[in-house]
Amino acid sequence: MSRYLLTPRAEQDFHEIRRWYERQRGTAAARKVILDLRSQLRNLALHPDIGHAQEDLASSRDARGHRRREEEPDVRTVAGP
Repeated sequence: MSRYLLTPRAEQDFHEIRRWYERQRGTAAARKVILDLRSQLRNLALHPDIGHAQEDLASSRDARGHRRREEEPDVRTVAGP
């Protein structure tokens, strides 16, 4: 199984997103958003080549984007160092 690793800054972002959703929409909505984000990250880890080229994001690296459901945040992955 492929895995992903979040940087400390990304983990902090997850906590901030959760807190914001808890204040705005409640605990259940916050939990759903975080679970959905983690699901998308797992999907990207399992299928790193999904999506289409995002040249505007990748001046010197290979970046890809993918279609998302309207309520999902835009998740992108960058391949290689």
